[in-house]
Amino acid sequence: CYSQYSRLMVQNSTPEIEMLVRNDLAEVMARTIDLAGLSGSGANAQPKGILNQTGINTVSMGTNGGAVTLEAMLDLRNAVAAANVDPTRGSFIINSKTETALLKLKTSGSGEYLFAPEGSMAGPAGLQVKSIAGNPVYVSNQLTSSGTKGTGTGLSTAVFGDFSQAILAMWGALEILP
Repeated sequence: CYSQYSRLMVQNSTPEIEMLVRNDLAEVMARTIDLAGLSGSGANAQPKGILNQTGINTVSMGTNGGAVTLEAMLDLRNAVAAANVDPTRGSFIINSKTETALLKLKTSGSGEYLFAPEGSMAGPAGLQVKSIAGNPVYVSNQLTSSGTKGTGTGLSTAVFGDFSQAILAMWGALEILP
């Protein structure tokens, strides 16, 4: 990453301008690391991300993809458990499009929302979108929302796993020099 600001900007602003630039650079680097860890190609000095690993269990949403359901999320959790991973240690990673779709899910009987909106109490089924089956749900827009499968387009990816077991090694350290 590279950022440039003028001496005049430093002189005419509060001392926090340097910290603002440092924080911005650190955030850009964090997003880049997130992207590499999730979907890195394994080529051109990129690590191979989780989605490009061979031998991971997947859940098919049909020939052309499909709408997200609570059942599909639980099937994803079960696919990982079937590989002898303790599901109680796992967490979900979804993108904001999937989060919105989950927030819109309603119960079939009363039509009430299944998940509570952020910052409120749990929904009628006792679930919050930040937790599914007791597992945390994290949102990263580094997961695609423009995937294709068959004739389906605009599809999203969701991931479940015990990410405490994932290793992303870096040589050196993050340095943001004045």
